[in-house]
Amino acid sequence: MDNHEQVKDKVRLIFNSYTNDSPVIDIYQIKGEWIMGPSDEIGYKIMEHDPKGMIKNALTSNEWFGKLMEAIAYADLNGFDVPKEAREIDAKYKLDPNRIPKSKGGRPKDMKFITCVRAAMLECINAGIQPTKNETTFKHPVCGADIIWDVLHELGIEKKIEDSFAIMRIWSRELRRFPLDKT
Repeated sequence: MDNHEQVKDKVRLIFNSYTNDSPVIDIYQIKGEWIMGPSDEIGYKIMEHDPKGMIKNALTSNEWFGKLMEAIAYADLNGFDVPKEAREIDAKYKLDPNRIPKSKGGRPKDMKFITCVRAAMLECINAGIQPTKNETTFKHPVCGADIIWDVLHELGIEKKIEDSFAIMRIWSRELRRFPLDKT
């Protein structure tokens, strides 16, 4: 079995999790280390690994603020410690719920699908396959987006995604939101 087929099998496994109702694993890279976990505990894992970075992001980003609140709730429910700075943000929010960072707007995202795209792209990158193709040089005839599109089409879950270029756009948007070295 060649490298592309092995990667395709992993991508198929990732998107099979999209179609069933089992919990999704969120994947982030914080300070060069991969952090993975179910959606309900990923915030706590990030806070545990880089509390200052998470708190800094939570003060300016609505998404990170939500992750911080989830992390605090997870810690409280499981008897884990929470940094003092995070408790202060939580207390200020409880006193004035309007203090959360403003949302940037836009259409609501299917985070489960985006997480699957991100995990599949990371599998492609780990296998040495470029995530997107350079349309002017055509140095990489098959890219991660092509492999993901093939699997989506094969599983029948292409979800109004016209082609692999739409996957490339999703990947580019996600890189802007959570760059690989900062996520």
